[in-house]
Order: sequence, then structure tokens, then C-alpha cells
Amino acid sequence: MRPHLFFTPPGGRAEKRIEHMMGRDNYRCVFTNKPDLGSVRRHVVSVDLQMLHASGGAVDLQVAHIISHSLTADVGGMTRSARDKLQWASSSAAVLDRFAGIEIKSILRNLDVHNPLNAFMTSHDPHFLFDGLDMWLTPSKDGQGNIIANTYRAAIP
Repeated sequence: MRPHLFFTPPGGRAEKRIEHMMGRDNYRCVFTNKPDLGSVRRHVVSVDLQMLHASGGAVDLQVAHIISHSLTADVGGMTRSARDKLQWASSSAAVLDRFAGIEIKSILRNLDVHNPLNAFMTSHDPHFLFDGLDMWLTPSKDGQGNIIANTYRAAIP
């Protein structure tokens, strides 16, 4: 992998970040390995057309966040008195911290939620499953059981 594709400076344009992630993920869905339709049409990625047709074709890719917006923003829709009473639970991140010991701020460190380190390219159906927690990523391991950095396997219930 090319290291420069893992980091885009904060404040960079969305198009540039997406292009970085597309290149890093080889213009393919990280779950299905199907190529991005736009990249195939622009000849950015080369494919065998017979194999492409046999595999179900190319797909439109979109950005999926590992730590989503909902985990980094306050949850709304409560009355003022309920909000005051449940201040500790004012965000999904606070609930995760309290009940699971997962501190979102420490995971993201100083990264923007839109940083390529917190996102990957996927097609609609796997993205929908991932957002619904019906599919997730688990660290890949080598033959000795050691975790392989930045390499994951898709898991389903």
C-alpha cells in the first residue's frame, strides 16, 4: 500500500479524500471486491469484461465511516429536563464510554471523522449491513495469531 493514501490533511476537500480512499482501496468495494463503476468507465481501473460480467458487474462506491457521525455528535430530540437529567448520556459516544469502556475521542485521537483512516470504500448493500451492525470488520491474523495491521475480514452473524 502507498502510505500517502492513508492520510489526507484535515480540512482537505472531500473529493481529494475520496480519491485517496479509492486509490488505497484499489477502486474496489472492500467487502465484495467489485470495481467502482465510474472508475471502470474512466479506465482508471482495468478489468476483464467477461469476468466483470460473470461477477455481477461494477458497483457505485461510497464512503463508509468506521466511527460514524452519530458517535461523534449529540443525540437530539429530548426535552430540556430530560437532557439535564441525562447529561452523561448526551451522545452515543458517552453511552459507549460508560457501558462498554470505549472512548471514541481516544480512538479518533485528533483525527477528523472524515479522515481516510476512519473510512473505506464500499457499495450500497454492504454499507447498509455495516451501518446496521449486521456486518462488521475483524482484524486479520497471520499463521501465528498475530494481528496484521490495517487488514480486516468481513464478519456476519
